[in-house]
Formats: sequence, C-alpha cells, structure tokens
Amino acid sequence: FGNQWDNIFLYIRDGTFNIMSLVMVLCISYSYAVEANESSSHKVSPIIVSSISLCSFIEISGISKVGFSIANFGVTSVFIAIIVAVTSSILFLKLSSIKTLRINAFTEGANPVFNYAISSIYPAAITIAGFAIISQVLTAFLGVSDIQSFVSNSFVNMLLKINSPFWSGIIFI
Repeated sequence: FGNQWDNIFLYIRDGTFNIMSLVMVLCISYSYAVEANESSSHKVSPIIVSSISLCSFIEISGISKVGFSIANFGVTSVFIAIIVAVTSSILFLKLSSIKTLRINAFTEGANPVFNYAISSIYPAAITIAGFAIISQVLTAFLGVSDIQSFVSNSFVNMLLKINSPFWSGIIFI
C-alpha cells in the first residue's frame, strides 16, 4: 500500500465511529415507530419516521454552518442524537395522528408506504421546521454554533456549581 497504508484504518474509523450519531438516530426512531405502530390504531411507516428524525438531527446539528465537520456526527453527538431521535419521533407521530394535518390520497395500486408518505407531508414539515426554529433560536439569541459544545458546556457549568469534594478533584476540559 506504500506510504498511505495507515489510511485504511482512518477510513474504517470514518465509516463507523464518525457516523455513529446518524446510525443512532435512524435505529432509535425506527424502533420507536415500530413500537408505536403495535400500540396505536394509526400506522406510520418506520422508514418515514426515521427519515424525519434524520432530517431533524441534521437540521439541529448545524450542517450548513461555518466550521462544520463530519466528525460532528461522531461519538460526541450521541447524546444529542438520542434526544432528537426520541423527541422528533414522538412529535411526528403525534402530529401525524391528527386527521386535519393528513392529506388523504387514494392512489389505487400504489405502495402503502407511498400513501403514508403523502399523508405525512404536513406533519413532517412541521416537525422539521420545529427543529429548524430551535436551531435558529440557539444561533441567533444564544450565539450557539455547535449544539454539542453548548450542551457539554452547560453540563460542565452545572456540575461546577455543585459544592462537593468529588467534583473539586476532577478537571474538566
């Protein structure tokens, strides 16, 4: 392989750990949709729920902001990925169960997923727009360009305010 033989290991890392939060969003939202379909009379395709959650996560992670790196989808964003996956799945399923927000498309012979997708346009748009608004509010009013850093710094500041001998010996980066 020459001088570049070590790049193989970097590619393996990039294909696994650097996209871990994306995989988490897809798996959590898909599983949540499957569980919700078992206990609800209103059925929604888990693929659609996963897609909406992925769009919401990408929206809030700031992919279009200056300084974004693919490493932002790595292990450090798993906590945010879990929160977004659960929140967006719940919100989308609640919105899609409202009859006035569903488009009733009767396409004979079409795949049921296509009918679910058509009837889910408004709930999907509202869910993704909600996360876009949250991202914009965080950026405009709080100056947050990286949600992961914001959450991490918030937890560190919260823990530093606790007067405990346990926390005094720990150095936070």
